[in-house]
Amino acid sequence: MTFIKPHNKKSILTVILACMVFIMIASAGSLVFAYNRSMNLERSVGAATADLQKQEAENARLKSSLLSLFDTAHLAAFAELRSLVREKNPVYVAVDTQWRSVSGQ
Repeated sequence: MTFIKPHNKKSILTVILACMVFIMIASAGSLVFAYNRSMNLERSVGAATADLQKQEAENARLKSSLLSLFDTAHLAAFAELRSLVREKNPVYVAVDTQWRSVSGQ
């Protein structure tokens, strides 16, 4: 008894077609992967930008608070609260200008 098997040989066209289908599926998968990575990157950049803006606002608040400490009205109130007197003729300490460690003395 003889069995006839048509299309027993794989033609070159079938192999090329199978390779092209595999390449198309692989490229579609890589495109999905690249899109997901770009979206994750965009989200992380957005989160970092928001965090940077929060830090800049906190920095501005701290600078404002620091500069308000050196305000003349605030310093006058501070001195009055501690009974400090403004010196009209202050005497400053004079420092010797020679470097003793360099000169060997």
